[in-house]
Amino acid sequence: MSTYARRLDLISVEDYLALDDATEDARLEYAAGHVFALAGASRRHAAIARNLTILLQAALEGRGCDAYATALRLRVAADMYFYPDVMVACGERAGTDRDETAPTLLAEVLSESTEDRDLGLKLAAYGSLPSLLAYLVVAQDTRRVEVHWREREDAPWQHQVVRGAGIVHLAALGGVDLPLDRIYARTDI
Repeated sequence: MSTYARRLDLISVEDYLALDDATEDARLEYAAGHVFALAGASRRHAAIARNLTILLQAALEGRGCDAYATALRLRVAADMYFYPDVMVACGERAGTDRDETAPTLLAEVLSESTEDRDLGLKLAAYGSLPSLLAYLVVAQDTRRVEVHWREREDAPWQHQVVRGAGIVHLAALGGVDLPLDRIYARTDI
């Protein structure tokens, strides 16, 4: 659900939150007064996000972590809210019942219309979150996962690209391995 359909006029944070909370059939993202309405995702996009959520939830079982697919809003800053395709939060819950503020892992599934935002604005914004240890950017037209990670909150960010039949290894999450064969299962890629 990360295709940007249209940008609406500038509004306040309060107006955005009221609008987003009242909107049942669409999700709205917000960055410094700009609201972006998210359009529906492709079948492949939805399958990749589902596969990642299931893999992460299973891999983190018993570690006090929860994986969420597209439905939970992320507050990055006072004027920035997004709906990542996949979000993992570990430990005590931060934020509200509707918003997470301290994710451990975020993942976005790329589409042609979101690639620039996912690799630009969102990469920079997500990298500013102290709790974040990994950001995955997953292609939906080829087997390719761009991994941005750090070993701990105060460590520098590292970058790796995993392709083909490779395995995304997340040492910072206790050695979680995500095989691309499982990420792309039932997607015809």
